[in-house]
Amino acid sequence: MRNPLVLRAADLVAERPDGSADDIHFTEALAASIIGYASRPGELVLDPFAGYGTTMVVAERLGRRGIGSSSCRIISRSREAESASERG
Repeated sequence: MRNPLVLRAADLVAERPDGSADDIHFTEALAASIIGYASRPGELVLDPFAGYGTTMVVAERLGRRGIGSSSCRIISRSREAESASERG
């Protein structure tokens, strides 16, 4: 089984934010590696420090349900989508 914390430098550089010289960010590649290692499709992925929501976006892309909290605000991608469709 592949170690989820081992990524190629090219993966980090490819997702480096514009103008940044450092790799101090949580990339989609890293999130996908950890989520794929630690969960199965259909399972719930919790990110208690959601920040920009990278974990929830990647979890959804990988067939998981994602929920996260940041600054005491609960973020649920599936709940937001349901609310948007109800509003029309």
